[in-house]
Amino acid sequence: MKYLRQSKLFAVIILIIAIGIMINLYSSIDFLLYPIRAMFSSLFPIILISGFLFYIFLPVYELLKKKIDHDGIVIPIIFGLIIFVIYFMISSILPQVINQLSTLIAITPSVVNNSVSFIEEFMIKNNITGGEVYNYVSNLDLSITNVLTNILDQFTTGFANVLSATISSLVIIATVPLILFYLFKEGMKLPEIILNHISPKYKTLAGNLMSAFHINARNYIGGRILVCFFVGIFSYVIFLLLGIPNALLFGLICGIADMIPYFGPFIGAAPAFFVALSMSPGLAMGVVVFIAILQQIESYVFTPFVMGNSLELHPVTVVVLVIFAKDAFGVIGMVLILPTYAIIKGCVIEILRYLRDVKGIRFKYD
Repeated sequence: MKYLRQSKLFAVIILIIAIGIMINLYSSIDFLLYPIRAMFSSLFPIILISGFLFYIFLPVYELLKKKIDHDGIVIPIIFGLIIFVIYFMISSILPQVINQLSTLIAITPSVVNNSVSFIEEFMIKNNITGGEVYNYVSNLDLSITNVLTNILDQFTTGFANVLSATISSLVIIATVPLILFYLFKEGMKLPEIILNHISPKYKTLAGNLMSAFHINARNYIGGRILVCFFVGIFSYVIFLLLGIPNALLFGLICGIADMIPYFGPFIGAAPAFFVALSMSPGLAMGVVVFIAILQQIESYVFTPFVMGNSLELHPVTVVVLVIFAKDAFGVIGMVLILPTYAIIKGCVIEILRYLRDVKGIRFKYD
């Protein structure tokens, strides 16, 4: 142990060996962990949706609590507000989105063909060779029937999958309100309940860790939702002013895609760009310019105002984290990687502060 402390290289080698042994052990007993993974995969969507809704409506709950200090009145008001928002989206926004989605599917073949024609013309004028790419795109079956078939194949791969998805959705719909109710009613008391079961020696650390988790989750989730709402509304206005069809659908795509750090704005603006390109190169350039201006306003004005600089992440670090999350966990990982990072970072800071102030351990950066 003494030699382990003295030699950093030896300590790193031992750590790598230990990690390798744990990975090998995990692969050997994978079948024993299947029930745990199954339980986690079942509970994760419920906890995630409940947590997001809780932190989205927490500011409203706290504002009402200052005016009406009675959970029996405040919580029903919160649930009524949530129901109203869902009803408004289903009755007013969803039909328009479905209608515009149908229109987009119908014009997809012409959009692709016009975009390809423009690209081919541009390449010929500038003596750029790329016939293979053009021939590949030209040979694609872009009929409405084929487009609809491909879309339906992505969502329905058999009756069993549809039935499973329906049952899972019903379970989530039935469970989320119950968890959300207890989060609003008992959520603020939960840290105290947990601390009562922790040794007095670690109560301060545990309290600080739970506080760091709550503050970082609240700041990021609540702030990110407001930023996405801002991006969605202003994208819709931009597309509407530019005369791009299906502006509401494209604005909604931009707002949702903005949940993905760094890559989200590019992903969200891509459909509108290609539709604009099929109409006019100048219109496509207008989309690029206005979306770029909007993203600058979001990055340097709105996001710092709403969320502050709590993450303090270099753009390269953001890109690396998002790419890792995409490969490891898919799209949901790209959305959750930064709030997860923010929470872990806050907890690590509290642990280091505890080691420094309570245990007397000094670090080189002190």
